[in-house]
Amino acid sequence: MRTYLRPLEELQEMVRDHPEDPEAHYELAVALFEQGDDAASCREWKKVLDLQPDHARALSFLGIVYLRQGKLGPAQEKFEEAVRLHPRDHNAWNNLGLVLARQKEFERALECWNEALKVQPEYAQAWYNMGLVLANLDRLEEAIQAYSKAIALNPEDVYPHNNLGLLHARLGDLEAAEREFLRALEIDPDDVYAHNNLGRIFERTGRIPEAHLEFERALEIAPDDVYARNNLGRILGKQKRFDEAIEQFHRVLKTNPHDPIAYHNLGRIHAQLLDWEKAVACYRQTLELNPRDTYARNNLGRALLSLQQLEEAEAEFRHSLSLADKDSFALNNLGLCLLRQNRPEEALSTLLRVLEVSSDPLDEQVILARNNLGFALLSLGRYQEAMACFQEVLETRPEDSYALNHMGMCHARLDHLEHAIEFYQRALTLNPHDTDAHNNLGLAWLGLNDAEAALAAFHSAREVAPQDPYTYNNLGLAYACLGDLTEAINSFRQALRYDPQDIYAYNNLGIALARQQLLDEAMECWNRALNLEPHYAEARFNLGLGWYEKGNHAEAIREFQQALESDANLLPARKYLALALAHLGDESEARTQMQWACDLAVRRGNQEEARHLQEEVEALLNTDSSPPTVEIEALTEPAQTPEASPPSRPASRPPSKARGKRGRRRRR
Repeated sequence: MRTYLRPLEELQEMVRDHPEDPEAHYELAVALFEQGDDAASCREWKKVLDLQPDHARALSFLGIVYLRQGKLGPAQEKFEEAVRLHPRDHNAWNNLGLVLARQKEFERALECWNEALKVQPEYAQAWYNMGLVLANLDRLEEAIQAYSKAIALNPEDVYPHNNLGLLHARLGDLEAAEREFLRALEIDPDDVYAHNNLGRIFERTGRIPEAHLEFERALEIAPDDVYARNNLGRILGKQKRFDEAIEQFHRVLKTNPHDPIAYHNLGRIHAQLLDWEKAVACYRQTLELNPRDTYARNNLGRALLSLQQLEEAEAEFRHSLSLADKDSFALNNLGLCLLRQNRPEEALSTLLRVLEVSSDPLDEQVILARNNLGFALLSLGRYQEAMACFQEVLETRPEDSYALNHMGMCHARLDHLEHAIEFYQRALTLNPHDTDAHNNLGLAWLGLNDAEAALAAFHSAREVAPQDPYTYNNLGLAYACLGDLTEAINSFRQALRYDPQDIYAYNNLGIALARQQLLDEAMECWNRALNLEPHYAEARFNLGLGWYEKGNHAEAIREFQQALESDANLLPARKYLALALAHLGDESEARTQMQWACDLAVRRGNQEEARHLQEEVEALLNTDSSPPTVEIEALTEPAQTPEASPPSRPASRPPSKARGKRGRRRRR
């Protein structure tokens, strides 16, 4: 709306007729400003100030142009001079506050708006701008009061409704937020920001179809709105409509190839599709455009974790923490990464920092940290402390199946198998699809010598995850305990089909083959396990037993000694080393190893085993004839049943952070 109604030609003629009249130049400058000709209006205002340096209105308008051009220093200078000359100019105070706020001088900006309100207490724009800055300073209650005052003075202004709604959402009052966004849309049904913000509320409250509709409405109003299109793509991803989601993000990038949010969202879709290489590429592109985006950096680390690139993942989490050292997402992710690298002590100190950042027991990141702290303590054999962590989680969230499962594991490690079973069953009642809990339940039943119940549990695990090698390994254990070596062998072979690097499956397959008198095939399996992990003591011991059975005691001794280098307390290896040495007539060393093995057996409370070992070695040393060789069943001795890989995993929940369009700051 024009302030001056005279035609531009008439104003220009007036300036020609009165070149020394500052008001003539001022009127022409205002007319040019209202037509959008900033350069020409600036020239006229400068002429006004040449003629009348204390012309406060010209100073203010010139400051507005500089502010619009991003020239904050000159703009500040003009507004400061304007309020010095005219201290009751509330618009000049308001605009000076805007300039200071743009320069992050928030306290001085608030002082300016307070000055404006002293002059004009019902100045809605000053209340609104105060709300913006107070929210930025996390003075949220004061910001709410400021926005509420702006709304009371100008109830038809959509901006304070939008920003007040965002504040309520930030404080977790989603109902109040929804009311404000709906009110904004009553005022202006075509307000794109309100549609976007309302859609975000619907998304947070699980009303996905309604959210989808709001984002589509925003795009009907503004087809080029990248925020709405990003939001629509994200909601399509939540609806598992991945191809459509990818199309939306590509449409954003076609019009705005430097949009980091679109790349980030695209990476998250690829992560949902388990296409980790593409996810990594998208996250890296995001970080090229916005290197300080800690969410993208965290997600990049998570994708690298999934690719088993643990050192690179660790570097990303540490980089994120260098940008925000109290980022609980990054701390939890770093702790998880350290656990994956078998560095539980370092993980402990990292995860404890999460609890220093937040003491709220309901905070999702606190719960995750406590679960992973429990896992770290469990890995270190500190079972009581681990149980205390899981118990804290369960007091806050009794339905946490991860904590229940791992509480069961603590009891299992303490040989409280009945209690362990109770916890596993509670976990499975809450989450019947928890493969780990099914497997752990089966192992507990095996520990109680109930192979039938164990087999049922492992079959349930297989129904949930038909290609899980760990489950097939455990199925083999149960079949072996039931004496069904054919099914045991088939199960171990299935485990290796799905994971050819599974050293436990190779070891167990070797044991089952040896029981079927297929010793050469068994030894080949143990050699394969040792090629993958040369320090795998149990496989090394079993290979030694194979040589012992073949009568090659020198090779057997070599393997037993290497097994004991990896695990000095492996009692069966110590026992058979003594026997092999006795076979070769090395009386002194045989007695030394026999005594070591007997002492170890006694410390474990097995005096009977110590007595039998002593008798066997003495019989070998005191007879001229060779005694019978060891029965093939002895191959099972390193583990009373064939081995299972460790039945636990650290808690792993990806961060989920979404982005939406925030309200805009306005000026006059």
